[in-house]
Amino acid sequence: MSRIQAIVNRINTLIQENFYYKGGSYFGVCEQVTKGEEIIPAFFTGPGNYDQVGFDSNKFTVYHRITSIDETDDPELGFGNDSLITESYTLTMVVFGSQNQLGGLDSNLNYSIARQLKTLIPVRLNKTFLDTLEVKTLFISKGSVNTNKTSVFSTEMPNTDVKVNPDNILFSVEYVVNLTLLSSCLTEDCGTTFDLDCPPLAGPVTITNSQGGNIGTEPAGGTFPVPNSVGIDSDGVTPINVLATQSFVCTPTTPQGARDYSDPQLSGATTVFTTNDDGSNLAAGLYSRTPPVNPIHTTQLDDSSPFPFEVLKNDNTFNNKAVYTNLAGDYMDFGQNAGNYVDGDLKDKDGNPILVGNFAAAQSAYGTYTIDHFTGWAFDHSNTIVATNWTDLLLNKVVPYSSNGFSDYIVPHTGLLNTINYREISFWLSFLAIFSNGAGRAVSSTTRPNSTTQYIDLNNGSCSEGSTSKTSAVGFGTSNGVMLFRKHF
Repeated sequence: MSRIQAIVNRINTLIQENFYYKGGSYFGVCEQVTKGEEIIPAFFTGPGNYDQVGFDSNKFTVYHRITSIDETDDPELGFGNDSLITESYTLTMVVFGSQNQLGGLDSNLNYSIARQLKTLIPVRLNKTFLDTLEVKTLFISKGSVNTNKTSVFSTEMPNTDVKVNPDNILFSVEYVVNLTLLSSCLTEDCGTTFDLDCPPLAGPVTITNSQGGNIGTEPAGGTFPVPNSVGIDSDGVTPINVLATQSFVCTPTTPQGARDYSDPQLSGATTVFTTNDDGSNLAAGLYSRTPPVNPIHTTQLDDSSPFPFEVLKNDNTFNNKAVYTNLAGDYMDFGQNAGNYVDGDLKDKDGNPILVGNFAAAQSAYGTYTIDHFTGWAFDHSNTIVATNWTDLLLNKVVPYSSNGFSDYIVPHTGLLNTINYREISFWLSFLAIFSNGAGRAVSSTTRPNSTTQYIDLNNGSCSEGSTSKTSAVGFGTSNGVMLFRKHF
């Protein structure tokens, strides 16, 4: 029995096992033969002998017919002197029967049965079966279904006067069997493994790998062992040593991680003048962030937006594109501020208006904690921290400070403050209640480079940088407040 005949017989067995109707006749590979003036489907029974596959209206019948064969030979994919042969068989499965037999006179029964039987054609066969055929791989692809009874009948039995009755089931399903095998398996038994019995070498032979690298030399009559595979697992760390012909499983690729945030530029200060100042925080690693493996994306501002300082190019963690949100994902409608606030300009994370009446109510509803989804930092503007001066703030007030459920705040360096302040060129950020008033000065932890008794502060609204004595009380009252930052992501 040929390979394709065995494959078709296996397909018939699987259909019989799973089709709801358990009667009928299943034929394997048939041919169209001439009988008198007629061409009929028939199956081979011996040299020169064929039996007709009759379209008996009282019997459910299935047969298969090969319509084309294609073969390719690829020496590059073979083994030793063997080439890898790919055989493709295009077949038609023809099904005939009676509607009364199969379920009544439903006008759609022909189509329904055709869909069921096409589904029951397998796409693969198990390895044990393939080994008996000495086939390396086998895939079955399903094609079109022809439910036009007249068309199918005239194709299968041309020059025949018999007509199809209206209550008959008759359709055809096209499918392709693609299989690969070694060229030696066309003429001899090559077994089920690659353990080939090669004749002794006639002289010294150099063995190379597929990249041309020399992996060994064997003398005449020698036996060359297949070397083990040595490498690094896909995690980039774990060494692997795989025995020849032994299967192995790589560590799965690390799944996609979080967003990679665009950290602000540092101030450049490295000297430590006091605990919790810019240089101290840098040395403590408080500005460092470990980037995620396989990030979803790196955060960017949308420079094509009318409000590019407020809109992200990709969604934030709340699945909206607002740069600034509170802890719930609420945000102020882009381009809005205290001067032109309209009820409903405060939005929830899904963009639905939050109706609170006026700007003061919107500030209250929004809260005093803002996440900057561009940098991954957040700032607290509750204005409840009060210090006598800059030194008192850093040494005595910032570490015990707690607000909005967090206690890991720092006094921001100038780079962090500028991520907010430089955006003041376009609009007032007072709509987020960042400052208690638009002319407030923001305190930084950065010492003035050319006058180490002063710290740098920034003016909200004018984007101007100033400096104040570290012992001065200016800017530390409740009317101005102090804005503190923390790493939110």
